Amino acid sequence: MRLGSSRAVPAVLSLGIGLIVSGSLATTVYSNALPHGGASAGAGSGYTFAQSSIGGGGFVNVIAADPSGNGVMLAGSDTAGIQRSTDFGVTWQADQHGSITLAERGVAALLFDPATPQTVYAATGGGIMESQDDGVSWAMLPAGPSFNASNHSNPAGTSNLLERCTGRLLAVDDTTSPPTLYAASTFQGLWRYSGTTWTSIVTQAQLGGSSSCNTSVAWAPGGMLDVSTWGGSVGVLQVS
Repeated sequence: MRLGSSRAVPAVLSLGIGLIVSGSLATTVYSNALPHGGASAGAGSGYTFAQSSIGGGGFVNVIAADPSGNGVMLAGSDTAGIQRSTDFGVTWQADQHGSITLAERGVAALLFDPATPQTVYAATGGGIMESQDDGVSWAMLPAGPSFNASNHSNPAGTSNLLERCTGRLLAVDDTTSPPTLYAASTFQGLWRYSGTTWTSIVTQAQLGGSSSCNTSVAWAPGGMLDVSTWGGSVGVLQVS
């Protein structure tokens, strides 16, 4: 389902291996965020925004910040790979170190591992890349799911809409050793990576087929993994 849509989905529908279609999806909009120091904003306080130095990077699909609060931020675009900032986004520079080819310069998702912030994952058109130095250099993980970060990544039948199936498409489980990485590929279902190889655990057919694309994946209480789609539904996977 597309975020913000009022279109209802089936109440409960078993899709196998623990995947269940849930009810309608609601969103919450927050008007204020915490400042750099972490102090709560006062009632009625506002923020002003000004153009940063990032430029010439195509359409910026996603942005992520190192959760340690060290000022490192990464931005991923549809054509120009990853931009990196070390001052909370005030200034940026192209981050093309490591194995970033033309196919990998379309970035659909970025994820800092909260348990090891210097470990970062990037979901690209060529597969998923990993950085172990806070986004300075990158290496491609073994062959697995791929992503479409262009303005033609919308589902079949919606070709006139220049929208994108990009965003929070990666999730990491740090309770396992090594950590387990989950990826909601644009059109290839849900995948799991346990440190050596990728395994497909939910097919795209179970998530709506070619008429839907995956838009986000996130942890829920009790070891549940939520997967939302545009054109399909919200799936809930019990992870064991």
